[in-house]
Amino acid sequence: MPDFPAAPCFVHTPGTHEFWLKEAPLDQELTNPFALSNGWSENNIVFDAEGAAWRMIVPGASRYRKWYWRLLSHLYSPTFPIEISWKPLRPYRLSELLAVFKEQVTIDDDLLTQFYEVEEIYHLLDGCRNFDDVLSVWHKVERGPD
Repeated sequence: MPDFPAAPCFVHTPGTHEFWLKEAPLDQELTNPFALSNGWSENNIVFDAEGAAWRMIVPGASRYRKWYWRLLSHLYSPTFPIEISWKPLRPYRLSELLAVFKEQVTIDDDLLTQFYEVEEIYHLLDGCRNFDDVLSVWHKVERGPD
């Protein structure tokens, strides 16, 4: 297995609304203390373009889990770049990625469902046969009708 995922990747933090597309470069990300204090960097699952699941590792992120960072991050939480390393987890099936995408559509707060109804997105996802199809649905849902 390579040292990093094949871009682009879908990033998901189980139990949250976190589901987004990560494109190259894969060694950096913009974040803030609030996001790090919520632990997304410790619990995420990254689905890459070649069928491998990964974990995004942010060295030093655990320091933001302390009580005072959690409190301060509600008051002041500037965005800054962080270095990322990667931990391979396992291969994944397309059905797993589709299930996560559908779950996020169901609990969405009008980001994914801004232009399409839930049932319309489900229908688009049901037609997906590979990662590129899922990526096409993401872009269609994100950009809206032509």
